[in-house]
Amino acid sequence: MKMKNWWSHVKPYINAEKFTRVAIVVVAVVLIFFIVVILKPDWFPQFPMVRETVIATSTTAMVLATLILAYATFRMIRNSNEQEKRRREEDLLKEKRDRDAGLINEIINWAIGIDKCNFPLGTKDVEPSDLKKVKLSIKGHINELLFNTNEMIGKGRYINIIASILGQELQDAVVKLNDELYNHAVLLNEFFEAVDKKFDEFVAKTAEVRKHFWDTLDKSANEVIAKATKIKTRDIS
Repeated sequence: MKMKNWWSHVKPYINAEKFTRVAIVVVAVVLIFFIVVILKPDWFPQFPMVRETVIATSTTAMVLATLILAYATFRMIRNSNEQEKRRREEDLLKEKRDRDAGLINEIINWAIGIDKCNFPLGTKDVEPSDLKKVKLSIKGHINELLFNTNEMIGKGRYINIIASILGQELQDAVVKLNDELYNHAVLLNEFFEAVDKKFDEFVAKTAEVRKHFWDTLDKSANEVIAKATKIKTRDIS
């Protein structure tokens, strides 16, 4: 256990590249000396013991240097693999952030799109005597709002799927907005029928549609935008 602790303190200071250079130098020097001793025995005619000692020492040094070189090579390969692993992890993380950012932008743009579901015409803009004259125009506008609302509901199914990837809070907000879009479509259908009824009913239904849009639908959309923006800001930081 003590040996392990000691090694954990020393290990960070061991430089594989320095080990490699030192090992190569030692191997080269020892190899040259060894070759000289082997090929030129006449250089040591009076000292055969010296020659044998040099050969033994050189062999030992060669073995140690080879072990050092092998260890340094192992460290370099492992460091290279670790760097490659970190690079792949960073690339995957960046890809995920970019993908999530794209999905979040889709959700935000979808929520902003509820503006095309609003009925801008106020009751003060229509007089009882004018209602019959503008019936077709109003119905046409309501049909356009219904088309836009149903289009939002259709895309909302896809938005709900991608929101589930990004977080439960965001998905809950998306589900709520989808529910309110469905309720808005029901109100628009009732509004369409109210055009053919008495003026007071038309006025009441107009107020109901506008109230639902501003008090419920718009707030639900803003909640989705806020949740999505929070995730986007968190990922950037």
